[in-house]
Amino acid sequence: MKKPALVFSWEMFGPYHMDRLEAVGRRLGHAYDVIGLEVGSKSHTYAWDSTGTGQNFRKITLFPGQSKADLSTATVYRALLRECRRADARYVFLCHYEDPDVFALALTMRLMGRKVINMNASKYDDKPRVLWREMVKSVFYAPYQAGIGGSHRTVDYFRLLGLPKERLYIGYDTLSLDRIRRLSGMEPAPGGVPFADRHFTIIARFVPKKNLFRAVEAYDIYRKLAGPAARPLHLCGSGPLEAELRAEVTRRGLDEAIVFRGFLQEKGIAETLG
Repeated sequence: MKKPALVFSWEMFGPYHMDRLEAVGRRLGHAYDVIGLEVGSKSHTYAWDSTGTGQNFRKITLFPGQSKADLSTATVYRALLRECRRADARYVFLCHYEDPDVFALALTMRLMGRKVINMNASKYDDKPRVLWREMVKSVFYAPYQAGIGGSHRTVDYFRLLGLPKERLYIGYDTLSLDRIRRLSGMEPAPGGVPFADRHFTIIARFVPKKNLFRAVEAYDIYRKLAGPAARPLHLCGSGPLEAELRAEVTRRGLDEAIVFRGFLQEKGIAETLG
């Protein structure tokens, strides 16, 4: 007897997407066909290496070697719909509700009687909001029957956008500590590097919404308060603000204290955290 399918779709799978799908597969694979639906194996947003196949779920890449940004909305929508219908998906979990192809797929799946769940980590206080725009945004959430958010504030935001309170859950922003510990090659705390020798770490894209200039300002204040005992700060990432960020670090005299590590793949991130 064919098992009912759970389909999770993202633009491209990074390491933590794989972590989430492996966990779902381990937990529910006996009862469901757990499918990870990746649009392309490249991203215009993240410089991730393409991930491998899943051990506890089926990974499907619709357009190997391509990025979603290089494809038309209609092309992506048709490919997503084809795979969802082929799998006879009973539950469909989607991110990026605002993308036309995702909205069209969510609406189609809902009209076909499937359960459609939104995955998001946004919060109302992420940036200045205009209420009438939020009400328009709620139209894009209309096909969804439930949501998985990154925090209680995400759940509150879901409620504002019209999702039912009793079908909202926390746990979207998860990753595998076992994978990070394994890749780090380090003994976990309280062993490993002595506590006094550990550095601060920021892992983020160098874009305005990550607020890294405020982080550098806060670190500058910390250095002045901590004196010689101050620990260094490692910035892992890249992006359009890198030149400005480096200039700000130099202006504050922090070149010896803030280390730019560049964009690191999963092993480099794990070793840095180790």
